Amino acid sequence: MNLKVLDEFAKNEIKPDSNLVLKHLKVLEEMVRIDSRSFSVNEFEGDRKTPSDMKEILDCASNYLRQI
Repeated sequence: MNLKVLDEFAKNEIKPDSNLVLKHLKVLEEMVRIDSRSFSVNEFEGDRKTPSDMKEILDCASNYLRQI
């Protein structure tokens, strides 16, 4: 891919409401959702005893990166 084609692609795809940007934001939102659960590990009866969130975040990121 030459620089001109890459430049055109970037100009067209990297916009606030583009599918590419919205997809990135959705994945980041999911990672934050997963990570935020670790604040309540073992806080209440029935909560997890150990945080497994990092593995889940890495799986989420890995799945996402395989799609792009």
